[in-house]
Amino acid sequence: MGKNQSKKLKKSKEFIRCPRCNLKVASNMQNCGRCGLNFNKAKTATNKEAKLAFKLKEYQRVISVSTLPSDISKTKLIIACLFGGLFGAHYYYIGRIYRGLINLISTVGYFLLYYLQGNLSGYVYNSFLSIFACMFAVVFVFWTSDFIKICFNRFKVPVSLPYSK
Repeated sequence: MGKNQSKKLKKSKEFIRCPRCNLKVASNMQNCGRCGLNFNKAKTATNKEAKLAFKLKEYQRVISVSTLPSDISKTKLIIACLFGGLFGAHYYYIGRIYRGLINLISTVGYFLLYYLQGNLSGYVYNSFLSIFACMFAVVFVFWTSDFIKICFNRFKVPVSLPYSK
């Protein structure tokens, strides 16, 4: 290993990024200098609490992290993405319901319109088919990138700290 490569490795270990505000912070710091997030408490954050915070519309409590919390199984996430990703199954699994609905509506709408192609015709039908085809293409690209991100631990999962008592 060359001298420059070892310097890069040293530099990458000296700093971490805050999961809330993305500030580059020294790795020996306990709290983020910008937003005040305690990194030790952030390790105990769960996706179950994030789902509860979404339900209660307390979005300020939720942060997205690329390290999977203890209540999310990477195997289940990969299976959900691989077999149901076009329908948004992996988004439902982590609690991002609206993003999953976009995938579901785009995929079902495209296949439904494509299936009805022989029975319907006209300008309006062709316009809807074009719109859903574009939406499905975007969903397909995001599905592929999500699968790659999950495999390489880059997929962002919402987590939240439990309420203090």
